[in-house]
Amino acid sequence: MIGKPLPLPTLPTLPSMRALRAFTLVAEQGSFVGAAARLGVSRSAVSHLVADLERQLGAPLFWRGPDGIRLTDEGAALLQGLREPIDRIESALAGFRRDQREVRLSTISTFASFWLIPRLPAFHAARPEVRVAVSTSVQVADFERSGLDCAIRHGRGGWDGLDSTLLFHESLVAVGLPSIIAAARPGELGGLLHETRVIGVSTRPDDLRTWWQGAGLDGPLPQPALTVETRAQAIAGALAGAGIALADPRLIQSNTQARTLAILPLPSVPLATGYHFVTPPRSRSRKNVQLLKQWVLAEAAREAVDLPALEAGC
Repeated sequence: MIGKPLPLPTLPTLPSMRALRAFTLVAEQGSFVGAAARLGVSRSAVSHLVADLERQLGAPLFWRGPDGIRLTDEGAALLQGLREPIDRIESALAGFRRDQREVRLSTISTFASFWLIPRLPAFHAARPEVRVAVSTSVQVADFERSGLDCAIRHGRGGWDGLDSTLLFHESLVAVGLPSIIAAARPGELGGLLHETRVIGVSTRPDDLRTWWQGAGLDGPLPQPALTVETRAQAIAGALAGAGIALADPRLIQSNTQARTLAILPLPSVPLATGYHFVTPPRSRSRKNVQLLKQWVLAEAAREAVDLPALEAGC
């Protein structure tokens, strides 16, 4: 004999986001009036939202007295658990609420200044309907906490949980003012690095050794007379006559001012690192993100055809 099915348990109704947000704002502002101003509603509306939340949870969240309000122990515990999740939910919702024509991309400042931004006018001419917002940071793009749609990251690729497509691997050449590079005598190119100031980069501490060995130079490694934080600053120093810098030839080729620098007549040294176009899963189906990605990849491929001519002229 088949018995009757057991009744399903009644699941508790989750509080509304509006009520939870009202509660957190009252706690942060220390008053119902301040929370109402932040939400753009009346004090009475906020009071009702918090009272409904208290009834639903079965516990008082605030002590109310003539001197104002303060959190109960239950309210303090709830606030501690809610702050981060609510911030993350609001950040995620902001990405959907904003203008869907906009694509938010993060990258490092050197790549943005010397490669990406000089090319963006061509993208806007081809796709005027797409707006690109570029931000730069030395920190790894956090797709969970930010409203970023994509990024161009530097490294070896293969980041967990992300789609990553290589734009190009890096290589290094030595650049300086033409008057400095012209002083290099054939067969004594390494000596120039000891006779002339070398600009080091603190965020790329292995560049000089890697390039020196890859270029087949002998003798002790020259010590930088000037150390800066980024390759962009090193290139700026070379343009100002501060010495010789190491840079990716693509960055030199892409920047009108940097193109005035001369390249030491040695082969470029390839690196294992490179620049990758990266997207989180939520951006895979966004049309404008894919349009930008396809364009960036096409630019990188087109430039690779012209690069040997640059290096041949070293």
